[in-house]
Amino acid sequence: MAGGGDFSNPLIERQHFPGHYFFEQTPVHSYAIAGWMKIFGIGARSLTGFQEAMYLVMALATLAVLRRHKAPLWLEFLVPLGVAAAFLPMGLRPEPLSVALTMAGFAMIECGCCSPVPVFIAFLLMFVGGATAPRLTVFSGALAVLGGLRLWRNSSAPVWRRWSFCFSGMAALLVAVFIFLLLIGFRFEEFWRCFHFHAAYKTGGGRLHLLAQYFFENLGKTQLPLFFMAPVVLLLALRHRNNESFRLGAFLAAAFLLTALIGGLGHGSAWYAVLMMFFLSASISNNTVRHKIILPAALSLVLLLAAGKCLMNVAGVLGGEIQKDRGVQYAEALQLRSTPEHPVLVDFALARYVYDYRIPQGFLAFEFSAPFPGVGVKDDFQRQDIYVVSPESVDYLKFWTKLDVPWMPQWSFCNVARLPLLGRWTLYKQPCMTYVIPADTCGGLALKK
Repeated sequence: MAGGGDFSNPLIERQHFPGHYFFEQTPVHSYAIAGWMKIFGIGARSLTGFQEAMYLVMALATLAVLRRHKAPLWLEFLVPLGVAAAFLPMGLRPEPLSVALTMAGFAMIECGCCSPVPVFIAFLLMFVGGATAPRLTVFSGALAVLGGLRLWRNSSAPVWRRWSFCFSGMAALLVAVFIFLLLIGFRFEEFWRCFHFHAAYKTGGGRLHLLAQYFFENLGKTQLPLFFMAPVVLLLALRHRNNESFRLGAFLAAAFLLTALIGGLGHGSAWYAVLMMFFLSASISNNTVRHKIILPAALSLVLLLAAGKCLMNVAGVLGGEIQKDRGVQYAEALQLRSTPEHPVLVDFALARYVYDYRIPQGFLAFEFSAPFPGVGVKDDFQRQDIYVVSPESVDYLKFWTKLDVPWMPQWSFCNVARLPLLGRWTLYKQPCMTYVIPADTCGGLALKK
């Protein structure tokens, strides 16, 4: 779209979704990025800047809300770390945009906006935020309800006039629905058919299966303590139930439980676990001195662990252990062109490091090269393909095929990879290294039994 095309995704053509348009996901994020890139250009720096802007908005909005509730200073210093812990391991996904919009709208109301136009804008931001990432819709709705309760309690008007903010809220909801329909070209039936086709498989294993998959497959081992500590902080805060910060945290806890019950936990849910702990910690710290050392230390440790691998990556780059060498096949990769006889499959890393997101026409996504619900090479291996892949994908090919390539050199900060319970805390020393691999050199599949 930023280059003049339509709302489609030719990179996942082999997934064979019904319909031409990219209706597997809601459209807000795609259009936001397209608009951003039309202004700032198509490229890795532009896309990284968009994501960093979202992190900045959500951090500032969270700080504003915490200050409104007179949270302790140490909690404010943890906000950037909380953003990093929740979102940096995810990469460039739509959830940060959803949270940024939702938090901005919620902060507007929490910090005193009560006239019709600002209230309309605040609710519009929250509703559009809820439509940006379906797995976070319940949380956006919960914050919208909290915003409405705030307006009700702060109003000095007679009871029969306190509901006036509902007009702004309803107008915002109608505008949000109109924006959504406009972005999908008013093709709601086609959108629903494709979206449901995609979502039905994702949620088809049952709620317990979805929870187990999220906690034990999608999350890293060092992010799990975020979810274990959240109920502990909730129990500690029960003594301060009359505190306003506690009510915010408890409401988010209820939204978290509801999301888990409907099988909606997924990318971005960690943020609301972090936000819940921030609110509950504020209620505890404002009422007791008992936890002034233990609680900050425990919360800091959990957040550091969750963001640890990303911070280790920064340390590796600054220390020269992680290098930007693209290898001898970089020039060859730039000259490749995809043809019907020999399609080129590129992975997400080299789409950034080699092509700067200016991906040549006809290229396909390496990670989504099989008919849905299949994913990649292990589900649909085709010998005519050419792979342009990074070290991580080379190791993936070595695992699933008979590809004979030496293992990539890796690095670990102070040998933390040897510590128990930390999982695979190693990073590739040359993550930008370019490999051009014809599929017929992989020797067919050797599936692990």
